[in-house]
Amino acid sequence: MYKIIIKNLEIFAYHGCCEEEKVLGQVFCIDCDVLVNIGNTDNEIKDDVKNTLCYAEVADFIVKNFQKDKFNLIETAAEMLCNLIISNFSKVDFAKIVVKKPNAPIDKKFEYVAVEYEKAR
Repeated sequence: MYKIIIKNLEIFAYHGCCEEEKVLGQVFCIDCDVLVNIGNTDNEIKDDVKNTLCYAEVADFIVKNFQKDKFNLIETAAEMLCNLIISNFSKVDFAKIVVKKPNAPIDKKFEYVAVEYEKAR
């Protein structure tokens, strides 16, 4: 088993409770950790992408699905992504998604707000 890590994947989308977030949209940053199970010890990666999980495919999947719908809550978006990753990638035994919202409508100085969601097969 090994882990694929994607950090700060920037995606423009329309999630949020405020009306202007739904109309204007904003940049979100996604972190994704997935544990990939290649089977028993006789199975090896053997330097062949067919024997692993392509991280570019995972990143494209996240972007497509994060932009597909509009959610009021980033909690819902994170949960949806975890569920879809687990159900669509058979080699993934565990997924963790962090959705960061650097431009959340908060009248204070901050780097970002975020939620983290985890799911195991």
